[in-house]
Amino acid sequence: HTAGRPEVIVKAGVSADGMIAEAPGHRTTISGPASWRRIHRLRAMVDAIAVGSETLLVDDPLLTARESVRPRPLTRVVFDRRLRTPVTSALVRTVEEGPVLILTTAAAMAAHPDQVEALRRLGVTVVNGGASLAESLHALLAFDVSTLLVEGGARLHRALLDADLVDQVLLVTTPGRTLGPRGVPAFGTGDLSLGGRPPNRTESVGDDLWMEFDVHGNH
Repeated sequence: HTAGRPEVIVKAGVSADGMIAEAPGHRTTISGPASWRRIHRLRAMVDAIAVGSETLLVDDPLLTARESVRPRPLTRVVFDRRLRTPVTSALVRTVEEGPVLILTTAAAMAAHPDQVEALRRLGVTVVNGGASLAESLHALLAFDVSTLLVEGGARLHRALLDADLVDQVLLVTTPGRTLGPRGVPAFGTGDLSLGGRPPNRTESVGDDLWMEFDVHGNH
């Protein structure tokens, strides 16, 4: 309320050497089954889940909270400044399972009116998210989004952190599993220290290690 935006939780599955994928454009599963069950429970607890357009194009995720009970459908958000969301994507094809919001810019909407119309015709809400991430987050308040889980990708995570718009970070890593130098670094750098902040909580979940950082609480 005081910041005029939702609470933002960044979640990343990372290898022991700080990578989120084996190579650019390569879909990679890192977390184990126990972690995935817990991730779906976490999704069920927030108002909305978000990804950047690059993650949407590479992974084509559903972004649903499976095996979980929710009082209302989970809102699914794409940060898409270039309006690249395909009408054939899994999100668009499953709009009946939960609202889909595309946060873009006025310039992109003006440049691609046919894409805007096609998405809206399929039930997707296309929103002018303004010129900054802060404005985009503020726009989500009109859709009753007070908690937002951001699951990818590295560029969006980095941009949110650099803009001081992240409240919590959740890192899920598998000790001993590395992806090598061709991998895509988490947060764009592969540095998981978050500026030297210690995690507020560390827990083993199956074969994975969960580390939770309260970003603003550690300032």
